Amino acid sequence: MPCSSTKKAGAGSCANCSCGAGATSVKLPSKKSKSQSETTPLLWSTTPSNEASYQSTATPGAAGSSSSQPNAEGETECPVTSHDPSFVCCREAIPSDNRTLIDPDFARDCIVGLSDGLTVPFALTAGLSSVGSSKLVVLAGLAELVSGAISMGIGGFLSAQAELSHYAYNERLTRERVQRSCQSEIQRQVQDILRDYGIGQDTCAKVAFELARRESEQRQLELSQNAAAFTSSTKRSSRRKLFGCIPLPSSSAYEDQESQTSAAVADESDAKGLTPFLLRVGEGLEPVSTSRLYISALTIGLSYFVGGIIPLLPYMFIQQARQALTLSVIITGIILLVFGIVKQRFTGGEGGVKGYAYGAISTLMVGGIAAGASWLIVGLLEGGSDGGI
Repeated sequence: MPCSSTKKAGAGSCANCSCGAGATSVKLPSKKSKSQSETTPLLWSTTPSNEASYQSTATPGAAGSSSSQPNAEGETECPVTSHDPSFVCCREAIPSDNRTLIDPDFARDCIVGLSDGLTVPFALTAGLSSVGSSKLVVLAGLAELVSGAISMGIGGFLSAQAELSHYAYNERLTRERVQRSCQSEIQRQVQDILRDYGIGQDTCAKVAFELARRESEQRQLELSQNAAAFTSSTKRSSRRKLFGCIPLPSSSAYEDQESQTSAAVADESDAKGLTPFLLRVGEGLEPVSTSRLYISALTIGLSYFVGGIIPLLPYMFIQQARQALTLSVIITGIILLVFGIVKQRFTGGEGGVKGYAYGAISTLMVGGIAAGASWLIVGLLEGGSDGGI
C-alpha cells in the first residue's frame, strides 16, 4: 500500500514500509515467467535447514539418480530391481557353493562323540573277537560303551565349564582395566586392534570414543539395576514383616516380570561397549552360556553311545565272533565313509568329489588303523600267553 503524502512529509514517520527517510532503497527483482520459475531450482531452501529438506531442495535430481529408498519395513530397495524386475539383486543371489552349515559348537561335539564311538568300541570288539566268544565281546563292548559315554559326557561338561570360567575371568579383568584407563589409553588399544584391518587413526579415535560412551552407559545401567534390586529386596522384607512370609500374588508376578525385563536389558547391554570389543575382536573370545555345559555333555555322550553301538550289533545276533567281526567291519566301514562325507559337507570343508573323498577316506583310515592295532595287540598277547602256558 503506497504511503500518503502527509506521512511522506515527516521523516521517519512511516514505520510499516521501506519508504522512510532512514530506509535503504532496494530494487526489487523483476518477475519471471511461470514456466521459467517452475523449471529453475531454488538457490537455497526457505524451509527449516535440515538434511532432508536440503537434499530435496538443493539437489532436485538426487531423488531420480538414487532410487534406493527405504520401504515401510526400513529396508532399502535395490535400485536396479525397481527398473528391471528380471534383475536378481545381490542380496538374493545364490552363491556357487550354497550349503546349510550347522552350529560349530554342536558340530564339534558330534564329531568328537561319533568319531570316538565309531573307533574305540570297534577297535575293542575287533580285538576281543580273536577270543572266539561273541558273548564276551558283547559284555565287554557294552561295559566299555556305557562307561565311555559317561566319561565323554563328563569331559564335555568340564571342558565347557573351563571355557566359561576362562571367559568370565578375562571379562572381569578387561572391565577393570577399562575402568581405570584414560581416553588416550583406550584410543591406543582400539587403534592397535583396528590397525590390522586398515582403519585410519581418525576413525579409530571416533570408534574409541563411541565404545567408551557405551561402556559408561552400561556402567550406569548396572548401578541403577543394583539400586533397583536393593529397593525391591527392601520392599519384600517390609512386606514379610506386615503380611508374613507368603508374598502377595500380584506383587510376586510384578517382581517376576521386572526381573525378566532387567535380565533381558542386561543381556543386551553385555554385547555393547569397549569390554566386549576388546574380548571378541581383540582376543577372539566368545561368551559361553550356562546351558552350553549341559548341551555339550549330552551331545558328546549320546554321540559316543550311538557311534559305539553300531560295531557291536553283529555280535548280538551272530554266535561266532569271527563271522560277526567280518560283518562288523563291513558295517562300520560303510558308516565311517558316510560319516566322513557328512562331516565334510556340514562343517564347510572342501566340496566336490575330491573333498568328499578325502573326508571319507581319512575317517575310514583312522578307524581302520585303530581297529587293526587293537586286533594285532590282543592277538599277540593271546599267543604269548598260550606259549607261556
